[in-house]
Amino acid sequence: MDAPPPAGSTIHPAPRADILGDPSTPGSGATGKPADSEYGYVAGSVVTPCTREELLARCIRTLPDRVWTPADDRLVAPYDVAWIFDGVMEPARKKAHEHVQAMGFLLGLFSLVGLLAVLGGGVKALSSGPPPLLALYAVLFAQALVEERRLRAMTPALLAAQVAELRALPPARAGKPWFTWALAAAVGAVALAQVAAPGSSVAAAGLVKEAVRNGEWWRLFTAPLLHGGVLHLVMNGGALLALGPAVERLAHRAYLPLVFLAAALAGGAGSMLGYPHTTSVGASGGLLGIIGFLVVLAFRRRDLLPRDLGKDLLKDVGWIAVLGLVGFAFIDNGAHAGGLLGGVVLGLLLVPRGGATPHWDPSAAVRAAGWTSLAVIFAAAATAVLTILAAPVV
Repeated sequence: MDAPPPAGSTIHPAPRADILGDPSTPGSGATGKPADSEYGYVAGSVVTPCTREELLARCIRTLPDRVWTPADDRLVAPYDVAWIFDGVMEPARKKAHEHVQAMGFLLGLFSLVGLLAVLGGGVKALSSGPPPLLALYAVLFAQALVEERRLRAMTPALLAAQVAELRALPPARAGKPWFTWALAAAVGAVALAQVAAPGSSVAAAGLVKEAVRNGEWWRLFTAPLLHGGVLHLVMNGGALLALGPAVERLAHRAYLPLVFLAAALAGGAGSMLGYPHTTSVGASGGLLGIIGFLVVLAFRRRDLLPRDLGKDLLKDVGWIAVLGLVGFAFIDNGAHAGGLLGGVVLGLLLVPRGGATPHWDPSAAVRAAGWTSLAVIFAAAATAVLTILAAPVV
């Protein structure tokens, strides 16, 4: 396993008599331990002898069903072996600690920049630059602290409960997240055009409210594909690559472009209402819509998914809300609220209850709407690229 699942999961035990010491288990007698190797593991019906180092490496990569060591008289769960548990948790805890350190450093750096800006040019000097980054890294630092605390509180019993729950759940949809990559390609193409733009890309294809009111409605489609800088692009791009596959695996790929486009338009409408005299860009409205859709999915189909999925998504919404409150002067909360509401509404309309798997097959109408939405997004990306590259130098 790459990292432990979220803490606090409800247990859905899955008895495995075939590897819990049953005499029929491949190996030596009722213990199931092969007599010719001190270390090894059982994954499914495959018994693999190995060295201690190979066993630890296998457990760090993906936890097997059972393991054996010289210290145990029978097959045991991997997390019941202290050195395996510590070895599995150490990389995750180290990574979490390094994340805290990095966020703390950046938070301190931008706090210093903000202080120097005040000392050098007064409070007005903070109207751009340090405040957005300071607020962002304050939230990221808090998130990193919470995650590190969760990993340090992990115990063998808690990890065992989480693994048991996950193994008892039905599998998600298989396959590669093609539509996620397609949306990322559209955003990336527009980003490259922004880099090569001779003039202002934001003025050319962003959500300039006055221009929209004067008839340039197409900006509602192009603005979500533009970004205000490298950090903005990296944050939204990372969120898309994380959230998109979740929709494709837990629902169906057709829902991804449909929800993203509808939520982005809803976010544009919210921005028009909440910030009628500012210019906006970014995919945040569409991404918040995806989160809203997944929240509805997580609660409507909670018996088929990890119990903490909905809570974790709501925590993400909470962090974004905190960031919006802290940075209300430079964050388009209208777009965030509109996109989130759009995604929730679509989830309530389109996510069914029940079923044997977390995913389901949508109707022909939904599939057609998904493909149409993807085509519209590609058309919007092409329009944005051509408009940006044709923008005059100001």
